[in-house]
Amino acid sequence: RALFLPLHQITIMSQREATTRYVSIIRTLRKGSATFEEINEALRQASELQGDDLTVSLRTFQRILGNIRVLFGMDIKYNYANHNYFIETEIADPLSERLLEAYETINSMWLFNEVSSYLDLGSKNIRGTEHLGNLISAVRTRKKVCFSYLKFNNPDSEIRTVDPYGIKEFKYRFYLVGFDEKDEQIKTFALDRMGSVVKTESRFTYPEGFTISEYFRDCFGIIKPYNEDPERIVLSFQPEQGNYIKTLPLHRSQEIIIDSPKELRVALHIYPAYDFLIELMSYGDMVKVIEPERLKKDLRIIYQKALRRYKK
Repeated sequence: RALFLPLHQITIMSQREATTRYVSIIRTLRKGSATFEEINEALRQASELQGDDLTVSLRTFQRILGNIRVLFGMDIKYNYANHNYFIETEIADPLSERLLEAYETINSMWLFNEVSSYLDLGSKNIRGTEHLGNLISAVRTRKKVCFSYLKFNNPDSEIRTVDPYGIKEFKYRFYLVGFDEKDEQIKTFALDRMGSVVKTESRFTYPEGFTISEYFRDCFGIIKPYNEDPERIVLSFQPEQGNYIKTLPLHRSQEIIIDSPKELRVALHIYPAYDFLIELMSYGDMVKVIEPERLKKDLRIIYQKALRRYKK
């Protein structure tokens, strides 16, 4: 059937099939060892959802295992005694794990196109993703990037040259994290406010021991205040809202202090930056700040200003 399709459609189909095969095989083997027949059965089931024949020959399967090893750092071996395949080693590499997550997401999006009449995933439109490939390449090759950048509070764009350290996602936006030559400090830049991104030939030295996750360890979102320390923040949620906070913690540092029919009280260790204030405001009267006093004061001022707007 594909022989009668335009070349670009054949390429898209082959990429789609390859992605689904990778995801299905890894999903199957992460549950436990499996024979070639059992793996092919998982691919057959995926075929029913996808609409394509994803089952493979043994020879093709061996080639796919080599691709999985290169892409995801996952070594899949054959047990001659039990006649099954198993994951022998997985490289503890965050980049490989995120790549697998990306493949999962892409596969889900393709599946969504097939069953879109049964799903409603909201209307959020993630923009700026066209820069991701170029920026990730610059991070891996240690090349500086140059781009135009438009701030919300400035109608004129600026040219920035940055040592790219990595990418962070927060609330449907992607951000470049890197050392900004103009301000001589590490900053974040929203990809949806970038103009054309140019990967230069100038190399930079990646900071020893730097990781994106560690850099934002005490942050709620993407704001990391300079010359400030993170603080202990104690919040009291009404019980109904508390059930959501227990299942989806606000931050990795969250610990439960009180869990009773009257309240859920939690403690966090983060910077009380503006993006965290916005998050607290979204809970309305379902949350109360217990400490610190400065955060309580900041919220009171914001609510008083909001109330004055409704009195006019």
